[in-house]
Amino acid sequence: MKFATNKILTLFFCFIIFNVYAQKNLTTFTKDEGLTSSNILFAHVDTKGIIWAATNFGVSVYYSGKWTPIKYIEGNDGQNKYLGKVLQIFEAKNSDIWVATNRGLFYFNRKYWTYFADSENSSFEISTIFEDSFNNIWIFLEKENGLKDVDQIGFAMLEGKVQIFGGKQWITFTGVIGGSAAVRIGAPPDYFTSYLVDSQDRIWITSLDGLYLYDGKRWSEYNEEHFTSDRCYKIFESNSNEMWVGTANGISTNASGEWKNYEKSKGINGNIIYNFYHDKQNRLWAFSSKDNSFNSLLLFNKTKWKTFTNRDLKLKGNIDNIFDFNGQLLISSSKGMSVFNNSNWQNINRVYDVDINDVFLIKEMSQGIIYIADRAKLYKLTNEGLSEVYEHNGKWQPNIVIEDSKSRIWIGTDRDGAFLFENDTFISNYTIENGLTDNHITSIFEDKQSNIWIVSRNGISKVNE
Repeated sequence: MKFATNKILTLFFCFIIFNVYAQKNLTTFTKDEGLTSSNILFAHVDTKGIIWAATNFGVSVYYSGKWTPIKYIEGNDGQNKYLGKVLQIFEAKNSDIWVATNRGLFYFNRKYWTYFADSENSSFEISTIFEDSFNNIWIFLEKENGLKDVDQIGFAMLEGKVQIFGGKQWITFTGVIGGSAAVRIGAPPDYFTSYLVDSQDRIWITSLDGLYLYDGKRWSEYNEEHFTSDRCYKIFESNSNEMWVGTANGISTNASGEWKNYEKSKGINGNIIYNFYHDKQNRLWAFSSKDNSFNSLLLFNKTKWKTFTNRDLKLKGNIDNIFDFNGQLLISSSKGMSVFNNSNWQNINRVYDVDINDVFLIKEMSQGIIYIADRAKLYKLTNEGLSEVYEHNGKWQPNIVIEDSKSRIWIGTDRDGAFLFENDTFISNYTIENGLTDNHITSIFEDKQSNIWIVSRNGISKVNE
């Protein structure tokens, strides 16, 4: 990558005078009030308290009560570098901001912007940004548009590369890590499938061509010569610092110093192992899938894996959550929840004598509380049991829940706006009638000044308190 730096353009020397539309308890901002677009993709609150709102046309930055739109920066060639659609916003440990877009990578050191030009890889997009223990910035590059469909032969091609920035120059590990792989049409369009900075500060990366380890000096590669498949989907470090790998046809660990493969157990053979979980009772769990759908949950018992299918789990659908709670292990899917009791699973409706169905969200909050929202109700699970907090008038579709610094609960929905609860009492429902641009909520967050922000379709609103 090459540098294109603008030392004149600074982030907050651009001031915009705008009229703010305020109604009741909300102050709402759209493109007319200084956003690069009214459609906000996601937001990031940095360590300085500045709000970064990502859009399809750059970023909008909220500072000192004003929004500043940033659609482009000026390069050292005098040409404007258009940001385009923002894919990621990453804040480094030194508080520098990295913005990955479909046009490239932009960097703000709190004084001026830098654009990194990479014409050689212009057809790739940045899928991942992270920082290692030595303050190096890593990026994964995936082929733009991801797939090249070949209907006649029924597969598509993915490509990936890895780059690292140590503060002075970019290094591309060509021929060491990365490459291309064929996948069935409809499969996830990711060449790199996971990464991990382990307890020894080593970098592990899984890909469709194998597992790669970087110890700070050299790379090691592990593929089908070590595993049952070179298609690796998850790298995981257990509580006892053992490394586990999920592949397309097995589970492998180097706990003994050499790789040991588990492949013949029911639920493992022929399936993709895509996630692991180590619970507080020191049990190791693995998730398997087949044909892009959940297949089974597996429990490791010293030397072998025990398989739990949906029937065993007493739960339909794709299992998408697993967590410890007050000595209980719980799982959830869009169809409900189940509880693990030593050796077997029980549906939560039988354990607590409730009727929870079509779970839209579930989240563990502070002080040992879990909130669960189904198609009509909000529940609270504590060590004292499961209780109903709120029943909506008709069906709702909650998609977001956060707990603010005042221990209040905010819930966003797909079509009914945002709801506020305090001490498990309904307080307010924010909709288009009191200032939102739309009742479809995409995000709710709290800034460093304890202000609550509600992102809806076509705008963002600050709750005035």
